[in-house]
Amino acid sequence: MARTSQRPSPLQWQVFRGSDAVRRDLVSTNQLRSTAWVRVRHDVYADSRIRLDHTLACRATALRLPVSGIFAGPSAAHLHGVEHAAGYNDDVHVILPPDVRFRSQHGLRIHGTEIEADEVETRDGLRRTTPSAPCGTWPAGWS
Repeated sequence: MARTSQRPSPLQWQVFRGSDAVRRDLVSTNQLRSTAWVRVRHDVYADSRIRLDHTLACRATALRLPVSGIFAGPSAAHLHGVEHAAGYNDDVHVILPPDVRFRSQHGLRIHGTEIEADEVETRDGLRRTTPSAPCGTWPAGWS
């Protein structure tokens, strides 16, 4: 039977890098395996009380993205409130500039393209395409 560990207050209701939390001595690697936490992505954990939806998947992905990363496609649509656009287990779609190299990750779909500054907005700490951006929902060729 899995045991539940105490949740340190800095990590309660948060999404965080496991390696950072261990380095800060907030939890041990063994405690990360308890039912208090859910592993969302490689080295990214969340308080297990947080709803498992695509917003959580985007927040987890954002912790490992270059600062130039912009959520797009169905991920941007979900972040704009279209809940059925993407679910927790769907790939997170991100635009990166073509010259940025980023290692592929499970559950992440990277699109290398340029995007205009007026086609990007930041809300709740997440950069995403605007609803009116040509690549704000489903650009041609995306599947």
